[in-house]
Amino acid sequence: MPDVLKISCIIPVYNEEGFLRECLESVQRQSVKELEIICVDDGSTDNSAELLQKYAERFPNITVVRQENSGAGPARNKGLALAKGEHILFVDADDFLLNTDTLRHMVELADENKADVVSANLKEFKYGNLFDCSFFGSYAVGQNILLPENYEIPWYFSRNIYRRKFLLENKISFPDYRRGQDVVFLAKVLSLVKYIYVCAEDLYVYRVSDAEEFDDDRKRRDYIRHFMDVLFCLQDLKFYDTVSRYERLFLPFLRKHFDCLPEACRSVWERKYLNYWLGFVKSGTS
Repeated sequence: MPDVLKISCIIPVYNEEGFLRECLESVQRQSVKELEIICVDDGSTDNSAELLQKYAERFPNITVVRQENSGAGPARNKGLALAKGEHILFVDADDFLLNTDTLRHMVELADENKADVVSANLKEFKYGNLFDCSFFGSYAVGQNILLPENYEIPWYFSRNIYRRKFLLENKISFPDYRRGQDVVFLAKVLSLVKYIYVCAEDLYVYRVSDAEEFDDDRKRRDYIRHFMDVLFCLQDLKFYDTVSRYERLFLPFLRKHFDCLPEACRSVWERKYLNYWLGFVKSGTS
């Protein structure tokens, strides 16, 4: 590998043998050569570990580490702790990168402007086709600077690259949540970054599943916690329009899973605010 690494790509892997090859090939094809790929196998029970090992044997810039199943958040944190690149990109094992030059252009943009965060376009893959990302403000048509308050809801963290020094100095990492940890991560980033440079090129393809799985109480509790963490953060930042939009997503989920609330609350302060949101749930307001 090169002596100076421009970017570390961190990929948490859990039972994704069906999509993993496409993911790894798309990252390996990138024209930025000062690239390392860190794959964290999160206790896979399929053939993902064997496939990762084969790629690590083929490509010297791929590192594979393993851990007991702990979730994507701890897996990403482990990769971040091992990373040596100046910038960080997170890719999920069932997604892939679209264009071969966009990542290099993002790194160049970050270095030229000393930017801590650079964002590019994300597309959704569903029904066998690619679609421009569906939420407002997500698809850039011209290169510009975006203020954190204009990022909208902190989704799709994987369309961004992050300066590693910025993450480490501000102690930004992923909470140990089984759902929603990426949104909390990005909310923390938005609370500390001054601006975001935008590269108006297609980078990332997010594979849309039929439905989000909340098949156990921990996932439901963690998703409630993620909503609370993000809303508290956005409220502190006075991003009131985004708070209002995210509350409209939170309330239907809260109404459906209110049985998880006692264990989702960790403090009197959180219970106070949760009671405020529950008032809307009980009144039927959304």
